[in-house]
Amino acid sequence: MSSFRQQTTEINDQKCLEDTLKGLGYKPTVTGDKQKVRGHGSETSKAEIILRKEDLQDGGDIGFAKDSKGNFAIITDTYVMRKLNLEKFTKEVKQKYAETKIRKQASAAGLTFLRKIDNGNGGFKMQFVKA
Repeated sequence: MSSFRQQTTEINDQKCLEDTLKGLGYKPTVTGDKQKVRGHGSETSKAEIILRKEDLQDGGDIGFAKDSKGNFAIITDTYVMRKLNLEKFTKEVKQKYAETKIRKQASAAGLTFLRKIDNGNGGFKMQFVKA
């Protein structure tokens, strides 16, 4: 009884996504081709980036599959994922991705990260200085 769900995102930079997942403590598996995302029993889906169930210590994998617009969707079988709240996980990844992308762009512009200020409602501000 598989129940694969797909959560759309506007995440479109694969390297930033990989860095984001590593920054959150995950071990993403990345190959040039789409890989199997394992769910219940023999049910699978396909994605470019996989967080393996063995590393997650849960019942299935989490995949990040590129859609026709070039954005990555988060795919998982919610039937077997006992510990995962997909909405909470997606929000955490999106926020960390935004932070990672901003830091990357600022660094390319010659800026040095100074500090991150949480605004108390889930958002944040980042301060940079000219290097």
